[in-house]
Amino acid sequence: MLLLACTTDDTTSVDTGLEIQESCTTAAEFDTIQVEEGDGDASSGLVLGRLMTDVVVDYNDPQYVGFVDYLIENRDVGGTAQRGRSDADGNFTERLGAGNWRIKISTYQSSYLCATEFDLAVQAGKTTRACIDMACAAP
Repeated sequence: MLLLACTTDDTTSVDTGLEIQESCTTAAEFDTIQVEEGDGDASSGLVLGRLMTDVVVDYNDPQYVGFVDYLIENRDVGGTAQRGRSDADGNFTERLGAGNWRIKISTYQSSYLCATEFDLAVQAGKTTRACIDMACAAP
């Protein structure tokens, strides 16, 4: 019997759910950024984001932060915004070029309108952890 194993070198796919879960659990962490060494290269950095909301007791309630679409646009050079979606727990991972970026969210979650813009600076060769308040409110 012949067994073949295939591997890929996909540097944009990073399983970081456990790393993100350790932060972004209190109201004090709303709209905060933490920069750490590593997980980037000479021209880009890794962004580990987690969406949060205060309209329910659990700031990370999957019914509110899960599968939320967002846009990311480069504030330095402009261009077409990139689209992304959080996972079931409100986490997302992006590898972005060094520079200034804006993440935009505008969606209805349950009976709340969630709309926010969050700016962050990505540093080459570093990981940026972002806890983003979705700014949900009753319409």
